[in-house]
Amino acid sequence: MGFIFLILAVVLGVAVLSRLFGGSDDAHDEVFEGVAPGIIPASETEAPTRQITAADRKLPVAVRFEAPERMRPEETGIIRDRNTSGSDVAAAFVAMTVEGYYRIENRAGDTPETTDTGTASTTKPAKNTKDNWIITRTDKSPDDLEPLRRNLYESIFATGDTVALEAAKANMRGAALTLQQEINTGAITKGWYTAGGASRTAVGSALAAQTAGFQEYLGRAEQKQLQYEEAAGIFSRFLPWAVGLGVAKEWSGHFADIAAQAEAEGYGDALMAAWAADLAWWTGMAMLLNPGMFDGLGEAIGELSEGIEDFASDMLSFGSELFDEDPFTRFGGIFEDDTDSGVFGGLFDDDNL
Repeated sequence: MGFIFLILAVVLGVAVLSRLFGGSDDAHDEVFEGVAPGIIPASETEAPTRQITAADRKLPVAVRFEAPERMRPEETGIIRDRNTSGSDVAAAFVAMTVEGYYRIENRAGDTPETTDTGTASTTKPAKNTKDNWIITRTDKSPDDLEPLRRNLYESIFATGDTVALEAAKANMRGAALTLQQEINTGAITKGWYTAGGASRTAVGSALAAQTAGFQEYLGRAEQKQLQYEEAAGIFSRFLPWAVGLGVAKEWSGHFADIAAQAEAEGYGDALMAAWAADLAWWTGMAMLLNPGMFDGLGEAIGELSEGIEDFASDMLSFGSELFDEDPFTRFGGIFEDDTDSGVFGGLFDDDNL
């Protein structure tokens, strides 16, 4: 819970990331002719294209089990709704966290909560607040980071190798604006949008379809679809995408259920070992090694899931109050359940079809 609180607090300190591209009301996007949505032909520069039609909007979303091609988690906003926002900055922050470039620590652990059950006392981590979070640079070199992420990384530690969250927020403002500007510009230079950013190219539309399918998977992955060991290998890898797409609550909730079921079936110790590396970035994983902190991995990830729920809710307010955006653009927007809106539902306005 505290980790996602941290990410929210970082994002809340970022300056407004403005909308560069127009909304769907002026879109004249293209798609590839004769291929399913989300497919990018091998000879993409020579493949025939056409403008989006009403029939395209009715096509069902094909669930995608891997991240979109050619994209980073922080680019989901520009592809999905033509907008780079605070959640995209959060996605980049989470990505660098789970990749081991820095660690986060909650100093509230110095004053844990203790619950007297009558026969024994149970100690759990203290409630997390933004004033308790410390970010510490690891030994992992940032030299292999892409320039935009490295700029963000270096801004976090502009005042030292260990920085309080409040200082990190102030440090990140300029880097976050640069990230937004470069993502918007990059969407054109990479060929996802036409010059000026008015419309998606056929490649951009294919990536939008891939993003829709991947969000469908992240938001609705069923326990029976994931083996315990497999789950241990993908939770953190896809978490930055879930943050960027607004389904981090659902994504982490799936794994809380998986962990609880595994423990109920007697696989708790094996699961803990399998997940140790995947969750090494999370302070809650270290807490699991201390007796009484959590009643197993299921409860621990459940705590993380609750925090993500709070994060998603707060991000709605973040978008409307700080960025002057429609609060439903990111989390309640184009991929809600709607039988009349298929893979491109909400991405293209009917007036332009």
